[in-house]
Amino acid sequence: MARLAITLAAATLMGATAVSAFAQQPVIAVPGVEPTPMAAPVPTGPIAPSIPDIYAPPKAAEMITATTPVDPVAQQVVAMLTSVCLPLIRDSKDVKSIAKAAGLKNSRGVLSMTFDKVNQIQVQPPTVANPTICRMVIQHAPDANGPLLNAMAYWASTQNPPLKQLSNGYFTDAGTTRTTTWSWYSDAPGAEYGLAYSEQKINGKPAGKGYDIGNLQLSVTQK
Repeated sequence: MARLAITLAAATLMGATAVSAFAQQPVIAVPGVEPTPMAAPVPTGPIAPSIPDIYAPPKAAEMITATTPVDPVAQQVVAMLTSVCLPLIRDSKDVKSIAKAAGLKNSRGVLSMTFDKVNQIQVQPPTVANPTICRMVIQHAPDANGPLLNAMAYWASTQNPPLKQLSNGYFTDAGTTRTTTWSWYSDAPGAEYGLAYSEQKINGKPAGKGYDIGNLQLSVTQK
């Protein structure tokens, strides 16, 4: 294959050289005969194709300006981050007491809070494999994530130091699935904090049966 590539490259170079040499020959004028126009010289360098860059990252919208959450589910997201996820990351052995104090129902190890037939929060405590990560799965009405995003931005802004927003609605497509992500980050003196939230749409429809499913992740890495 390498020998073939070298041969093709050499042939291309020889052809280009011949064309260039031919193009430089002087045109001899013949009385009574109009000269035939010379063809434009064939370019010998690479030609850049006029193809749009489909891999360029989507432009992020303006950063979220957070206000104090008033939506009940959004308020619980803030409460879970503060009173459940942070304590669990610091002491994951005390799951039962932390979950009980936060009002979470423990059903066979699944920590959840149900608001109605649609809205629900599930907390996934840190594991042995990922002791610095706490996750939440949030179910909500389709296309109604505004209060939740506001709650996350609010929580991020009230930390010391505040978490800065890295992305706002950054999306990637894989076949018929679109994943949209929001994220925040801070590099505090004693630890690095990362907050990320994502949702998926399949063919433009919610991932759940009549509801959207959001995945929230808080990571705290001690230095």
